Amino acid sequence: MPSTKGRAWDKGGDRTAPGGHGGQSLNTASAMAGFFLNMMAGVGGAGNESVAETNGNGPGYKKAHREAMPPTPYGFDRAGNSLIPNEREMCCMS
Repeated sequence: MPSTKGRAWDKGGDRTAPGGHGGQSLNTASAMAGFFLNMMAGVGGAGNESVAETNGNGPGYKKAHREAMPPTPYGFDRAGNSLIPNEREMCCMS
């Protein structure tokens, strides 16, 4: 016997997935829906930019203050969280 699960949903005219969001939908043709979608896209983009900026600033700060980041770069030795120039290795770098 075929399952009747979902048939009431098919006849009801509601095109939201069964068990999804309780029949809520957003009419994307309206101006307000377009505004809402643009705002949500902007908030998401701002979050991505914030993470990218934070991740980009960390290595630059550490490099400027000679703080160690893995791996220890050639020409330096690690002393705790600091980088100490290694003269023997530095002579080979030009």
